[in-house]
Amino acid sequence: MTFAQSRISACANCPNSAGVLGANRAPALASCGWTSGSRMMRMRSSDLSGLVRFGTSQDFGDSWLPPLLAQFRRRYPAVGLEVSIDRSSQLVQEVEHGNLDLVLTLGMGERANSVSVGQLPLVWIAHRDFQWDRSVPLPLAVFPVPCRFRAKANAELDAAGIPWSVALTSTSLYGIWAAVRAKLGVTLRTVQGLSPELEIVDGKFGLPLLGMVDVSLTLNGNARTPAVLSLVELLRDSLRQRVIELDGVVPQELAAAA
Repeated sequence: MTFAQSRISACANCPNSAGVLGANRAPALASCGWTSGSRMMRMRSSDLSGLVRFGTSQDFGDSWLPPLLAQFRRRYPAVGLEVSIDRSSQLVQEVEHGNLDLVLTLGMGERANSVSVGQLPLVWIAHRDFQWDRSVPLPLAVFPVPCRFRAKANAELDAAGIPWSVALTSTSLYGIWAAVRAKLGVTLRTVQGLSPELEIVDGKFGLPLLGMVDVSLTLNGNARTPAVLSLVELLRDSLRQRVIELDGVVPQELAAAA
């Protein structure tokens, strides 16, 4: 069984399960009011209108997601789409304050109005030519405090007895990737952000394995409109395929640990 298959098969009918959202997941979403039901399925694309205020983690904002949003716009031309890109914690706050209808986040699936649609491994990432002199602390490129990924990195390195330092702090994920590409240090992200000049260095540098992080959708309870729920369904199907695609990126030791 591949890494992706294991993630797809794990408790597929549980709304907050760790499993990737598969075909059997539709009943669970429907029971939570997260699907539009048969009435919307009978509606023509041209019948859908309104506004969807959608937010996404920076991890998805510049790669897999833009073509998907373009597909949504083509399918539902009468639906307005406003997109915000921010840190996951900030996006969830915006939903709770009523400023966004739906957000796609990492590591925020424990909330009552969230549904976990899958998991991705957290990995250490560096430039392929980055060299770590073990006589100095491991340099990190991270978000400012508070940041769940940063706290996870610090805690795991401390537990493993590996000294570390902060080489770069940025409020933008693009700044972090720029630092990693400049070989300034190592960062902790998911395989979603892995580009050709970067590599996973968990095994190369003997760094601690970090487990999985959930990919979740958080919905504004007052925004269950056909337009919003149609985006939920499109994201659900595409995320399932995306995790399968990322299966080939995950090293075998990470797949086994997961």
